[in-house]
Amino acid sequence: MAKKERISLPGTGGGIFRTYEDVEKGIKFKPEHIVLMSIVAIIFEILLHVYGGALY
Repeated sequence: MAKKERISLPGTGGGIFRTYEDVEKGIKFKPEHIVLMSIVAIIFEILLHVYGGALY
């Protein structure tokens, strides 16, 4: 069986653009975590509006 050669396409933007697979640093979040954090922030904001009036 012949070995498949990987074809490398030229980069876009004159080397300015980096593909996602090149980036390995930083914190990685799943989309589910982002949605969950957004829902928690919305609920927290609603609770501040409902119960936060007594703090004034």
